Amino acid sequence: MRTLIVTLSTLLIALSLNARKQRTGPQRLHPTPPPQPELIEPQPEPFDTIVSPSKTQIRFAGYDKPNRATRETFFVTNNLPDSATIVQLEVTFTYSDMQDRMLHRADRTIECNIPHGETRKLSVRSWDSNHAFHYFRSTPPQRRPSTPYKVSSTVTRAILTPRQ
Repeated sequence: MRTLIVTLSTLLIALSLNARKQRTGPQRLHPTPPPQPELIEPQPEPFDTIVSPSKTQIRFAGYDKPNRATRETFFVTNNLPDSATIVQLEVTFTYSDMQDRMLHRADRTIECNIPHGETRKLSVRSWDSNHAFHYFRSTPPQRRPSTPYKVSSTVTRAILTPRQ
């Protein structure tokens, strides 16, 4: 009986050693070279940029932001002389109280589509997250006090598409 146990143990040890020697993964791995990018000739950009156009070329009007509003709305007119369409505006808004003391200044990038000679209504997220201010030409809130403010806008850059 003892001989049978020793023989079985030896056989199990031999089988377990043989199992450890087996390789189950791929035998010879060779790295594949990365694909070569195709050479693409650079295409000219179809956009043009105007830095700081005059106030008569891009005109802002009709600003509104009631006290509880989360967005500020306004109208933008494209009077640029080259008949191009405005696709993006970079605007600096300066907010001041009624004594012309600055309250806040915000630089905004606004995506739009304003063809030559046309007007579009645009909006941006409001700077007044606490709803403590109202535009001085808007109706003031009746239930809680609110500080009136004025706003001025300066276009710092306009991105245009060419005339088609």
